Amino acid sequence: MSSVRDVNRADLEMEEVPVTTAPLQAAAFHYKAYCKDINDTFINCRYWKKDPRKCLTEGHEVSNCAIRFFSFVKTNCNDQFIPFYNCLDNGNMEYKNCLKERKLFDNCMNAATKPE
Repeated sequence: MSSVRDVNRADLEMEEVPVTTAPLQAAAFHYKAYCKDINDTFINCRYWKKDPRKCLTEGHEVSNCAIRFFSFVKTNCNDQFIPFYNCLDNGNMEYKNCLKERKLFDNCMNAATKPE
């Protein structure tokens, strides 16, 4: 039987996504679209292989996509993103309290990701 001892520690080391709950919550809808294919590949791997150790490469790709996504947000829509996640953070993580901020962020992201 396999165990955690069968995993090489070096295979687990990678850059972490440097965000907390509020930014994750604020960006969730756009992150889902941005990283959909990579996330689906990871979920399918976990489902079909029934062993998370066999999906480490796919897991790394999920983390890398999240890092690229938040870098994209910072480059393109940071001025709209910060007020939105601060509103969520200060408003009990309830979207209804942050509709104006969400609309500004959504509009920016939709414009930034729109195919030319």
